[in-house]
Amino acid sequence: MAAVAEGTGNNQTASPMAEADIPSNEERNLLGDIDLVVQIIKGIFTILVSIAAIIYYLKRGDKKSSSNIMARDIGDGAVITQNQMGGQAAQKIENYGLMPRQITGASARVLVSELQKYPSEQFHIQYVGGDYEVLELAESINSVLVEAKWKSEGMAEVNRHPPLIRWGIRLFAPEARPSFDFFLKWLIDHGFEVDPQLTNGDALTIQIGKNR
Repeated sequence: MAAVAEGTGNNQTASPMAEADIPSNEERNLLGDIDLVVQIIKGIFTILVSIAAIIYYLKRGDKKSSSNIMARDIGDGAVITQNQMGGQAAQKIENYGLMPRQITGASARVLVSELQKYPSEQFHIQYVGGDYEVLELAESINSVLVEAKWKSEGMAEVNRHPPLIRWGIRLFAPEARPSFDFFLKWLIDHGFEVDPQLTNGDALTIQIGKNR
């Protein structure tokens, strides 16, 4: 009986390797926490990379847009500048952002109606060359005065340095007359920049410079 008991005790001895392969609960919890932290870090990194890419492309788009607005070629060698007075460069400079000076239909009819009371007044128009807005205004004033039965002595484009007149409109009147006075008052009342002067001669000289 003693021999049997001893043999049975030898058969129940546990293997040390089997016990080492089974992690404890604390070890399993620690491994799970580490894996969770790694996944969180990867997620945060992915989000930061995405945000950085979005910011980069937004800034790149803003730079292109501002560049296109501030200066762009329009095919004929002209450069458009926004909200600037422009200047002389190797190419033609045109103002962009200034409201063009215009004589509207309603205001033109009022002017014609009044100036017709003084027919046959002679006038001559000189305008600074190289500016389409100036040319448009010169042609509009010429049309209105001719419609009012005033006599045009022609229009002349003047290109020189310094310019004939830098800004606005200059009126050279041979004398103070009701016709000239009303025309001057109408221009001022409608927001035109006018410099009136008396000079020798028989005709009213109208000089037109750039807008500002």
